[in-house]
Amino acid sequence: MGRGDLAVRDPLDARVAKAATSVPAGSYPTSRYVDARGRTALVAVGDLEAVSGFGTFLMDGGVQYAHLRTTSGLGCFHDGRRTGFMRAVTPDLVEQARRDGFAPVTTRLGPIGVLFTLDGEGDHLALAAYERGTGNSIGVVVDLRRPPVRDGAIVDPAR
Repeated sequence: MGRGDLAVRDPLDARVAKAATSVPAGSYPTSRYVDARGRTALVAVGDLEAVSGFGTFLMDGGVQYAHLRTTSGLGCFHDGRRTGFMRAVTPDLVEQARRDGFAPVTTRLGPIGVLFTLDGEGDHLALAAYERGTGNSIGVVVDLRRPPVRDGAIVDPAR
């Protein structure tokens, strides 16, 4: 089956870098995990039933740890090979994501990603999900409770 690129980014701001990792080729669900107050704590994509652990991964050619930086209050997971993904994000999809929390992005070739709403703009830690047994990356989790990491440490959001 092979592997494919999975990207995490702000779907409305092409200037913000995307974080990408590889996962086995295929279709995956996107999930939202909420805290006791009903606020979104994690947004994840992948086969999370087979996960043995999570870890940071790098972006920007290894210059910084992967994170989702959003200026629009939205994020997305998408097929990282699809260079036209940003053009496929329509105002109707943005409205649906803001209203419902999620909006699938499809083209004539099928689904290529999903938009999801966040609590506002900012930086959020992105973690690779690793498969039990093989240790291969099988998904990505965006932790909305924590800021991204820099130089191996979680960044203090107040600085």
